Amino acid sequence: MGTWSDATGVTPTTSRFWCVATTYDGTTERVYVDGVLDKTAAMTTNTPVSSSNAIGYGWIRDDGATYSMAASIGTMMLYNRALSSFEVEQNFNALRGRFGI
Repeated sequence: MGTWSDATGVTPTTSRFWCVATTYDGTTERVYVDGVLDKTAAMTTNTPVSSSNAIGYGWIRDDGATYSMAASIGTMMLYNRALSSFEVEQNFNALRGRFGI
């Protein structure tokens, strides 16, 4: 678990579908937008895997404010390992036609 401390990178709009993927290899989180690496962050603590941890969509800002996404999710894929940047791009290219990207 870690935090993003800046607002750089892609600013998604509501006028189209976006493909957002994130990977975590135990030390670094990588965020990809439309198959392209957008930003990285070192994560200094690990969240233990247990039945009490859940996947959520949204975010918590550095000031503690919590937000949820007001979005439609077209596809969700979970893997038991961090994908390579090539695999993220492959997935994007395989699915982009479904969403007019």
